[in-house]
Amino acid sequence: TDAHALEHFGLLNQNTLLAHCCHMQPGEIEIVHKAQAAIVSCPLSNFYFAKAALPIKTLVCQHSLQVALSTDIAGGYSPSMLNAMRTAVLASKTLQFQTHPTSVFSQKNTPPLKDEDQLRNTHDLTHFEALYLATLGGATALGKAHLIGSFEVGKQFDALILDAGQSNIRAFPNHTAEQKNDLLRKILCLGDDRNIKAVFCYGTRLK
Repeated sequence: TDAHALEHFGLLNQNTLLAHCCHMQPGEIEIVHKAQAAIVSCPLSNFYFAKAALPIKTLVCQHSLQVALSTDIAGGYSPSMLNAMRTAVLASKTLQFQTHPTSVFSQKNTPPLKDEDQLRNTHDLTHFEALYLATLGGATALGKAHLIGSFEVGKQFDALILDAGQSNIRAFPNHTAEQKNDLLRKILCLGDDRNIKAVFCYGTRLK
């Protein structure tokens, strides 16, 4: 398998970033974990070409693998990390799809229905978890979590200032759903370039 080959030639270590990994074979998860390598998920590309979704929550929670989020413009239509976060959440929903055995859309040998709560707990990603994968998760995968990925004192200031007051972010009457978490969730679900008010890289304002 790919992981066995990479391990054999000494190419699998804590500096290795493995893209996609939607079709891992038996034993490969253990090899990747032993090497402390990281998986970089590009969910939109996976929809187009892998025809699969990476079970991110399973890899992180059950196998303690490092997973980060990225984009793959050669395999999708958007370089936006906001779009990548939304697609990662959507991909986690597809892993919960089930078809009732008696449905006209069921395939031959359709597996028995599974418990919905179990599927949700196994696969469901929140938008905030996707945000982690796109920020500190990425920094950890790159071995730079001590420098970037969060706003801890001493790290370099790489940041976006986001504006939730643009027309694409709907305001509800009577200030409903206007708490900080609500506003962030709205931006993660609906945001685009219009909501990026400022861009800082290494403390220098670029926009």
